[in-house]
Order: sequence, then structure tokens, then C-alpha cells
Amino acid sequence: MNSATSIFAPEVNATVTPKVGDILMGSYGYEASIPTFAKVVKVGPKSIQVVELDGKSHSYQTGGMEWKVDVDVNAPVGKVMTKKVKLFEKGYGIKWSSYQNLYGPWEPVTVSAYNYH
Repeated sequence: MNSATSIFAPEVNATVTPKVGDILMGSYGYEASIPTFAKVVKVGPKSIQVVELDGKSHSYQTGGMEWKVDVDVNAPVGKVMTKKVKLFEKGYGIKWSSYQNLYGPWEPVTVSAYNYH
């Protein structure tokens, strides 16, 4: 291998690819962890269509600065968006916004969130 090719990531042998119904999750925040959820509604050759899902907050602690979030997989809250997919060895991801990526497939579980501002 020459030094010019060593700076590039190796080919990914993806064992998991997107499918309709997959749930994606990511979090963002500076001194915070704010979760975002999305559901795959259509799969194309290089992109997927997703819709944001509603996260239900509960179990507030420490004056409301920490809480739990459950996702309602049947409660879309936004419009359908087309996103380019990046495959990894055991999953995939999308760029959700300029400051957040979502990854999947994700098994819906209760997520801890916080905001210390």
C-alpha cells in the first residue's frame, strides 16, 4: 500500500443496510444531550427517505435538567426528507442537520437526556 491511498477509509463490507421501518437515533447539544428520532419510509440505491418521530419526555429529575425520552414509532412529526446514506460495517448513518447525525438501525428503548445550561 502506498502512502497516498493509506489516508482513505477502506471499503466497507456492510452487513446491515437500511430497510423500511428502521428507526434511527442521534443526539446533539453542547453540555446537553437532546435526542432526535426518525423512521425510514423509503429506501433508494444511495439514499433513504425518513420522517422525524415524536419523542415523549417524562421522569424529570434534578430540577428538570435530566429526563427520560421514549420514541413513538407511529407518530411522525415532520415532512418526509431524502437523505444520503453512509454505510458502516454494522449499521448506517445520515446527516440530519449541520450539527447532528442519526444512526441506525436502532432498537427503540428509553433514552436519558439532559441539559445543564
